[in-house]
Amino acid sequence: MTAVLALNAALIAANVLLLALALGHRFGLAAGDRFWITLRVAQTIAVAGVVAVGVLYELGHHAEHRLFYLYSVLPVVINLLGEELRSQSLRAVLDEFRVNGSEGLRSLPNERRTAVQAAAMRRQADITAVVALVIVFLALRAITTSAGV
Repeated sequence: MTAVLALNAALIAANVLLLALALGHRFGLAAGDRFWITLRVAQTIAVAGVVAVGVLYELGHHAEHRLFYLYSVLPVVINLLGEELRSQSLRAVLDEFRVNGSEGLRSLPNERRTAVQAAAMRRQADITAVVALVIVFLALRAITTSAGV
């Protein structure tokens, strides 16, 4: 039980920090590498949570509510969807600015390249903020349904 609570608490903390960095970036505060590192840490914690829940299940520690297992696995699924959305948003920004891939981006004047990069990062930050918010909700629900684990 304590391992599940600790992992969900860590998942909440990492995603709240990620949400703050994403919103900060959205409103003009550059997060730099901290944003991406925090994103990967949060994703790693989500995967570790699924592994821990699977191990505990195999050891005979079963949750009283079956929804717990759904709430435990969904953060990984949501993260995968978020990765796909971030990828698609980058393509959409490049299309919007009529840029043909990374080679086209490199050939742009610095001012225009910076505008494209800023637009892409804003969209990715927006998507990440929504994903982080959903994962915080799911982790809170996992904690409330974890009795018996």
